[in-house]
Amino acid sequence: KSHGGFVQVLSEVGQGTQFYIYLPVTQATIPDETKSLPHELPRGQGELILVVDDEYSIRELTKISLETYNYKVLTANDGVEALVLYAEHKQDINAVLVDMMMPAMDGLTTIRALQKINPQVKIIAVSGLTSNYQITEIAGNNVKTFLPKPYTSEELLKNLQVVLTGN
Repeated sequence: KSHGGFVQVLSEVGQGTQFYIYLPVTQATIPDETKSLPHELPRGQGELILVVDDEYSIRELTKISLETYNYKVLTANDGVEALVLYAEHKQDINAVLVDMMMPAMDGLTTIRALQKINPQVKIIAVSGLTSNYQITEIAGNNVKTFLPKPYTSEELLKNLQVVLTGN
């Protein structure tokens, strides 16, 4: 639904089931040659980033991307684990990436708890739901930026640079 699509299911006893998945078409743009010149992605200076996401593959890909560009990474698979790690390493953690849609303790609750530990914590909120109702709610919680899933390494690194440098 968040991508504007839907699923249709047709099923007949003894005949089987068919699933039809409908996703909207977008107009692809061919990049201008001058825009597609290779450019240097922002590199870290060894900053420690806490990545909080309940999806293992996203956590690991984000960790690999960040480590490739000279960041240190701690990972947590839920808000509770994130709070424990943040409490242990709060002097060293420079920023936190928090998935907004997690079971047990969601991103908003995690963000509020992190801010009680450290009101100056730098947070990037992440969600696969671009129409997420929580986006407006978190805006007042000093969340520095919102990163919609799926995101590229370039988007991640640029947003992280903005959060860390304040630019």
